[in-house]
Amino acid sequence: MEASLWDNTKDRVKGSFPENRRLNAYLDEVYGQLFDCHKQLLSELKVITPDAIKKRFLGEDEQHKTLMQLVTFHQV
Repeated sequence: MEASLWDNTKDRVKGSFPENRRLNAYLDEVYGQLFDCHKQLLSELKVITPDAIKKRFLGEDEQHKTLMQLVTFHQV
């Protein structure tokens, strides 16, 4: 993709070629997913930061427990 095809004001690829439309559709999809991550964090009353949104988007914000941690937790 050539840099001259990028529209800085719209943050989209210029033109109506099929590959340009696919890229713009992908950008719209990712934007929507990021917005959903922001809404989820808001509803959970979490601190909203770019890093928090990125981690939620990538699925890295969840605390995973080991089997031993779960057994210990439920024994108490």
